[in-house]
Amino acid sequence: MMQFGPDFDFAKEVSEKWNKKRKSLRILSIVLAALMVLLGILFIAFPQQSLVVIERIASVVILILGVYLLVDYFQTEVFLRRPGVLIDSILNILMGLLLLFSPATITIAAFAFLFGIQMLIYGISQLVMAQQIGCFAVSGYGWMIASGIFNILAAFAFLVAPLVSAIVMNYILAVYLIVGGITLLIEAISVKNRDF
Repeated sequence: MMQFGPDFDFAKEVSEKWNKKRKSLRILSIVLAALMVLLGILFIAFPQQSLVVIERIASVVILILGVYLLVDYFQTEVFLRRPGVLIDSILNILMGLLLLFSPATITIAAFAFLFGIQMLIYGISQLVMAQQIGCFAVSGYGWMIASGIFNILAAFAFLVAPLVSAIVMNYILAVYLIVGGITLLIEAISVKNRDF
């Protein structure tokens, strides 16, 4: 345990540590920003190929998320368990495995359709959770209601036109990467030494 004397200057200590890390953080941020912009441009230039890459990465993430949700479900107190979480975890695991081991031509449409089902279940689960939180007289759960409604609306888009929705998702991700990369670059350039 560290002990500090009465004349120890916390602000100076924080300032010195920040200034030491600033240069490496700036370089890392600039490299990351450049990669984000480059990926965004590549997603726009090669939508089909990038969609396959996104699908493979997403399938691994979905599989890991499914295992996490399953473990989390069984570690939650019985009276707080939501059946939607159990269904969501099982669907995540199945979808992750299906997408990992299916041919690329099948998986894009299947991914979009399964993603729509998943978003529908998650949206309903968010609405149920918001209702449960409301029963405990907790305020500030409006974001859960908004998230649930947004997920349900997006789910219908993916279920009605799965392939079109997947391609649109690719362009939305591309724009997000480009804007996020430019923003990160601006932040990295504007980082300055801190003197408190």
